[in-house]
Amino acid sequence: MLTTATVRVANNSSSNTNTSGSSNTVAAVSSGVNSNASASPRLSGSGGGGGGASGSGEMVGPFVLGPVLGRGCTGLVQLGTHRDNGFQVAFKIMSKKHLDSKPQLWQKVKREVAILKLIDHPNILKLYDVLETKNHLYLILEHVQGGELFDYIISKGRLARDEALRFCAQMVMGLEHCHAHSICHRDLKPENLLLDSKLNIKIGDFGMAQLMKGENNLLKTSCGSPHYASPEIIEGGTYDGTRTDVWSMGVILFALITGSLPFDDENLGCLLDLVRKGQYSTPSFVPKDIADLISKMLTVDPAKRIPIAHIKFHPCFQTVHLHPHSPSPPVLRLNAHCLVCAFDDDVVMIRVHISRRRFTTHRISVRCML
Repeated sequence: MLTTATVRVANNSSSNTNTSGSSNTVAAVSSGVNSNASASPRLSGSGGGGGGASGSGEMVGPFVLGPVLGRGCTGLVQLGTHRDNGFQVAFKIMSKKHLDSKPQLWQKVKREVAILKLIDHPNILKLYDVLETKNHLYLILEHVQGGELFDYIISKGRLARDEALRFCAQMVMGLEHCHAHSICHRDLKPENLLLDSKLNIKIGDFGMAQLMKGENNLLKTSCGSPHYASPEIIEGGTYDGTRTDVWSMGVILFALITGSLPFDDENLGCLLDLVRKGQYSTPSFVPKDIADLISKMLTVDPAKRIPIAHIKFHPCFQTVHLHPHSPSPPVLRLNAHCLVCAFDDDVVMIRVHISRRRFTTHRISVRCML
């Protein structure tokens, strides 16, 4: 996705690796880079789509599984159609054996489930339910038909002013909701922003999201993708997760309005230096008010970076309707009940009761580094 190398920055869930200094930072990031991937992030190339496989016809609860919509590191995603009313969802299907063999991946899934059960907003991908069998874990997600924002940028190139600002406004509204619940995303990029049939933003992939708690709500785990990660994450040490999300949104707004990324170098070390310095060039065709907003979002000092609550009051949004999203997806009832029972520090208990004979009652202990 993007011809950028989407690598994790010093991401190690077993220990928080804080980097300091250029050489240490480059070494920590380089360790996660696919040696066959180019570090150049020019917005070009073909999008990775999902499958087009024929429907399997297998039943999971009240759903008939259909075509494969996509494949990822955790498993595959299939279309599910409710046998009684035709309601469509996306089934993320994961092998528990595979997850058990990769503890970090297992933790990422548990983290995403815990986060998505706590937040509900029209611009955030909805998790309807979680089903579990002896061999598989099923996440029943909102089905969005517009694909990734990444692919949309690839197909259209740079977007018109109003469209770019509309997408940005929806990102702001979704993230503001997350931040109000003390949750920061930490891995915002066009690949993690989905579009519904009406081209409304749906923020997805909360596997790197984090609950902000403790003194000053500061975090310390370096994570994200180099082209979207903020300077304070690149540097290591503690940081405000809400301000890093604003930085990533600034990078995405730049991509929407120009068709390229602000920080672009084939050499990873040079790329990180550009990010650290906040060194980028704004094309002359970018409207001045949007260029001003981008500069406020891409301010190196997080204390001086524009807060998310102030973005919607920027002059460039005066002509943009700030509520362009569609209504919330309908509440789905499955003859199943999924309930977040407790949210206490690093433990989230989710109880899943399934009334279908092929499922049994399970209690999933979601332990994640929140």
